[in-house]
Amino acid sequence: MSKQSRVMWSEGMFLLPQHFQYQDEFHQHQLAESTLRNTPFHWGVQILHVDEEALATGSLQLKRLKLVFPDGSLFDAPQHDPLPAARDLKDLLKGNDLKVYAALKLPEPFGMNYVEDGQEQKSARRFRKQFDTLPDLNEGDLENEITSLRLNAVMLIDGDNLDGYTYCPIARLSRNNIGGFNLDSQFVHPTLHVGTHETLIGLGKHLLGALQSKSKALSGRRRERADQIAEFGSSDVTLFWLLNTVNRAYPNLAHLLAHPRLHPERLYLFLAELAGGLLTFSLDTQLNDIPEYDHHDPATSLVKLDEMIRVLLDNVIPNQCVVINLIQTKPSYWQGQLLDPRLAEADFYICVHADMPGASLLELVPRAFKVGSPEDIEVVVNSAMPGVTLNHSTRLPNAIPVRLDNHYFSIEPHGRVYERMMSAQAISFYAPSAFTNLKLELMAVLK
Repeated sequence: MSKQSRVMWSEGMFLLPQHFQYQDEFHQHQLAESTLRNTPFHWGVQILHVDEEALATGSLQLKRLKLVFPDGSLFDAPQHDPLPAARDLKDLLKGNDLKVYAALKLPEPFGMNYVEDGQEQKSARRFRKQFDTLPDLNEGDLENEITSLRLNAVMLIDGDNLDGYTYCPIARLSRNNIGGFNLDSQFVHPTLHVGTHETLIGLGKHLLGALQSKSKALSGRRRERADQIAEFGSSDVTLFWLLNTVNRAYPNLAHLLAHPRLHPERLYLFLAELAGGLLTFSLDTQLNDIPEYDHHDPATSLVKLDEMIRVLLDNVIPNQCVVINLIQTKPSYWQGQLLDPRLAEADFYICVHADMPGASLLELVPRAFKVGSPEDIEVVVNSAMPGVTLNHSTRLPNAIPVRLDNHYFSIEPHGRVYERMMSAQAISFYAPSAFTNLKLELMAVLK
């Protein structure tokens, strides 16, 4: 009997277990086909917690696993289903990497498909039988024992036979220098949510910062009239369209990061569209360089797209000056993120404008301003300790746009406070309230 065939119900029929079983199979098949019509990537990990302490002792154990198998089966352990049995890794042959799979036995039409609860199984079966005492949902006080079937997933690794299973990769183990295994943090399993893996979130956050910096840099290169209305000339057409591409991309990426339960294919489509738009300005990269989305290994295509976009952003209109957005967190305090990996070797400059004579500003800023990481800035301010040193710059790199009535100070890249700031990938400024109408702009000149 096909899963697409309906059970024929008629008056006086003799009921058998098969009637209900195949009725259930029919509805599950209809649901799976409906889901597949909406997206072919309807399966993957939702939550995964590996017991890393047990892994250090040579045992692969899970604390939490929630996923949808490729056949549409929803597995949720230990909340609903039993956790897969642990795997002993001590006797594995030498090797570099091992991929780990959550696997669920496919139904066998003429075989036993469940194992009794508490019974040691000699061969994998799809379900585990369990008895539950449940109340009447309408009456509430009447309880009866119900026999239920829980999904009975197992953990398989490279080298195990995957025939007869529906399965999903959940982790990759790498051999360490003492012969044991560590979780490979670079491996991204098939997932239903962008937020399931830190690699995808980190990629998005870094790119968001790069788009913001590029937008600020491009906007700073526009000619502006005295009333601050942007005006583009004929020579600025390329600049205009690139700025348009960057500014349109930013809110879409910000939305994806604000809703981490969105599917990673959404992130891929965004990155592919942005890369395609930036190809308009490139002569070196072609459309067929844009990788296809691979749900089995989402990181490969997403990381390649991220690298392509960064190269295109840098090469279309080269600019060695990166503008870092500063946010005023409270009165007299500003903070900026240094997430772009290129900033590790950059030279930093702070542009300062305030309603005071230039000579006074040049004298006060190096003494009164405090610079450090967000964790250090309060200590530096309250203890009058020296933070990161600021020096007035009379000769600026060509990449920095020079504005009238603004003064520029270089950040000296030395000392423990500076090293802690770079390690934290964040910078904080303190400026006393004596600097009225203060405007700050932080720029990094890439080497």
